[in-house]
Amino acid sequence: MRFNLKRFDTVSEMNYAKYDVYKYPIQYRRKYTFSPTLSLTHEYRKIFMDITEMDRLLDDIHLNKDDYVLAMKDSYATNIQTSLVKEGENIDIADIEDFIDAYHELDGKVVDSVGGPKQEIYNNIRAFAFGIGKGQSIGADGIIDMHRMLMEGVDDRVIPGELRTTKHVVLDDNGKSQRTTCPPEYIASELESLMRWLKGSPYDAISTGAIFVLEFDAIHPFEHGGNRVRHTMFQIILHDLGLRNIGLCRYDDLIDADRPTYKRLLDYARVEEDYFPVVMYLAEKIHESYRMALSELSAKDRLDGEDGYMCQIARYARYIDDEFTVAEACSWAPDVKEQTIRTKLNGLVDLGILDRKGNTRNTRYRYNDFLKYLRDGYCLR
Repeated sequence: MRFNLKRFDTVSEMNYAKYDVYKYPIQYRRKYTFSPTLSLTHEYRKIFMDITEMDRLLDDIHLNKDDYVLAMKDSYATNIQTSLVKEGENIDIADIEDFIDAYHELDGKVVDSVGGPKQEIYNNIRAFAFGIGKGQSIGADGIIDMHRMLMEGVDDRVIPGELRTTKHVVLDDNGKSQRTTCPPEYIASELESLMRWLKGSPYDAISTGAIFVLEFDAIHPFEHGGNRVRHTMFQIILHDLGLRNIGLCRYDDLIDADRPTYKRLLDYARVEEDYFPVVMYLAEKIHESYRMALSELSAKDRLDGEDGYMCQIARYARYIDDEFTVAEACSWAPDVKEQTIRTKLNGLVDLGILDRKGNTRNTRYRYNDFLKYLRDGYCLR
């Protein structure tokens, strides 16, 4: 293994048991102008620095098309399944993996049929593609659009894109009132306030994502489908605020593995307006998911041991996420002759890291990135 993962070994000193709520039900508090405060510890900052470094290291792992799709399928399917299970849907992970396989193989062609699990899975992929790259610019209307995408064709009882109009009380497993959500007459203004804050959040990716998740859940703007919107937005926020490789990490099932603790920390934050414990909990789980991804994917790195120029070209190609020419590739290594660059490019094509189309002077290359198929806007009917 080319990475020394021992330097990312962490032993948390957090005692989550002490963060408890002693009185239920928890009443919703209107925020008017939402402006949360958060104090972060040295331990948290070390964990977050580890995460950003592991994200950078994942940038230097280059898989061929099949391995990359397999990695994305593994992580994305797990995270989608966790989201749908929270909504009470019975979606098997094999259904998700099969759909992503078909989605990739079609390479832009139209899927002829839809319905059942296929619709659920496609909606999640489409909503993520809709939001990626604009996580902090999505307003309240964008959240409504996202709900519409996620719920279209899923449940005849649900009107996609419609805000909740009735009172909603969250019950515990015994049927007792646990907390009240935002009164329906204030949902629009509270959601608008939250989205304005998101646009200018001063906090890092995980802190911002955690605060958004908590407050969005407290507002509970939709009668059904809110978990899907929350899950999708959380990943978009993490990605857009710097964790570009979060899509390769199976973080959601780790977060949900100790659901009682996670829910208790969310409740504690609502009562005490202290976000730090739940932010730390999420950071620890995301840290673990990155460590797992590095361990598993570094063994499949197609450029492990290859020369530095091939790594450099692959890194630039991934970063620009667009087609490029030989001349452009030459600008990334100006001290190397053009013929040598051509040889390196063809080698990267042979390894399955780059796509190539055209010939001679019209030849163009592009990094093989499964997410580009999502961003390119597949059509499903």
